[in-house]
Amino acid sequence: MTKNLFILTLISLYSLLLPAQVAVRQKLERTDIFIGEQVNLRVSVTAGRKAHIEFPKMADTLVHGVEVLDMTGVDTVQGENNRIIVSRDYLLTSFDSALYELPALGVLVDGKLYHAENSIGLKVSTVPVDTVNLDKASGPHGPVSLSFRWNKTLTWSSLLLWALFFAIMALLLRIKSHKPITRKVTIYPPKPAHEAALARIARIKETAETASPDILRKCFDELTEVLKAYLQERFGFETAQLTSGEIIRRLSDIDNAEALRELREVLTTADLVKFADMAASQSDTFRNLNEIGVFVSQTRLPDEALPRPEVREVLVGDKIGRLIRRLAIAFTVILVVAEAILLVCLCYVVYDCFA
Repeated sequence: MTKNLFILTLISLYSLLLPAQVAVRQKLERTDIFIGEQVNLRVSVTAGRKAHIEFPKMADTLVHGVEVLDMTGVDTVQGENNRIIVSRDYLLTSFDSALYELPALGVLVDGKLYHAENSIGLKVSTVPVDTVNLDKASGPHGPVSLSFRWNKTLTWSSLLLWALFFAIMALLLRIKSHKPITRKVTIYPPKPAHEAALARIARIKETAETASPDILRKCFDELTEVLKAYLQERFGFETAQLTSGEIIRRLSDIDNAEALRELREVLTTADLVKFADMAASQSDTFRNLNEIGVFVSQTRLPDEALPRPEVREVLVGDKIGRLIRRLAIAFTVILVVAEAILLVCLCYVVYDCFA
């Protein structure tokens, strides 16, 4: 029992001391550079989460021959076991070729100094120089100005070049296909029966406003013709040789008793005026005109059932077809010439910039 308690105590103490362990590491980005090149030296510290860490504040020189140009800010990363990894980079360079030993840097953690595990070697090499052919050595180049700049003119010219190319390809494919040339024609249906009937009724009303009895009799005759023409076109049966009673029997399927009653009254009045020499008054004329207008509006085809305009493709005549083909060939030649000129101009602009 005492032995087990002792082991548990050691484990607890180890777990308490584990976060407090400190490790300092340093690493070079590269260990071999040329004179004047720069290299990063990273110093990282692994310590407890609440540890206070102070990195070394270096002067201009790390060791004789190795200069410190700059250092970055502190970077902190969360590690394992409630520990953190804190790092800082130092930018180094050297202007003397030699093999340098960078010492193990020390870091203060909670006031105690900890050093890196080992030192690092840095080799600085000279740039090879031809000391034999000195006359071939060229001096330093001055600043070179870039004469080529991509601007809006080149952008729009390039887009136009591609547009001409695709237009030429489309025309060549159309000319090569030898398909007959067609054009689209819109065929409009005739005016619906109800519109034609209502328009004629409106004209009859204008005539009947200031008409004599004889003219009113003619208005009744014309009203009968308008009604029969509408019924023939709307319901599809011949009305010229049918009597008023026969027309009513043909329309017995209409599910509108009120409309049939008004139609029967209009046809009866028209027969009396026409065959029985009944005097036609202006009020009777307008009443019958209005009743026929209501009947037409109630029995008309719905808008969705009306015929729509139809677009058809029709062949173009031979002469016009040959003319269009010749114009297409001529236009293609013009586009090819314009494409070639534009391409030559763009090539010259680019060549002139780098020549």
